[in-house]
Amino acid sequence: MRTLDLTYIMAALLVVFRKRVSAVINTIKPAVVKYRWLIFAIFTIALISWQCYLVNLLSGDSIWDPGIIVRTAMGRKSWVTDYFSCNPNTFMLLAVEHWFWLIFGQPNMHTFVVMLNYVNIVLIDGGIVFLALAVKNLLWSTWGFWISLIMGTLVFGITPWVSLPYSDNWAFFS
Repeated sequence: MRTLDLTYIMAALLVVFRKRVSAVINTIKPAVVKYRWLIFAIFTIALISWQCYLVNLLSGDSIWDPGIIVRTAMGRKSWVTDYFSCNPNTFMLLAVEHWFWLIFGQPNMHTFVVMLNYVNIVLIDGGIVFLALAVKNLLWSTWGFWISLIMGTLVFGITPWVSLPYSDNWAFFS
């Protein structure tokens, strides 16, 4: 089944059962409000655990742009000789990754990619929090903060973006 079909089905179910959903929400709302920080802490720990699991499971060498940058940062030859001539916007990432490679003690490829992906966890989670705070400040709304935090987590936090060390993660953070 396609994602769009599932979205339509979920929307139709919400319309059909809206009174029951509303009753459930009204029933659990006091408990959620009372224990919101505990719930937030549990979800944060679960999210970071999931991201660490993804990093350990999916980290590896890439033949695309991230692999070229990581190999060059480690001082290895790449199969694309003119990559940085065509993509000069990745020079800063190359310099930062080379610096990390030296700081981490010049590890092998797999260990280095895993380390960079743990940095990605910090960058992506920090970017989600910064995005939520920006929405809160722009809209002056606590609801905007929580909705953007939840949406950011669903779009970026639980997806495997943390297992690919590339400039998009750094750009999202900044």
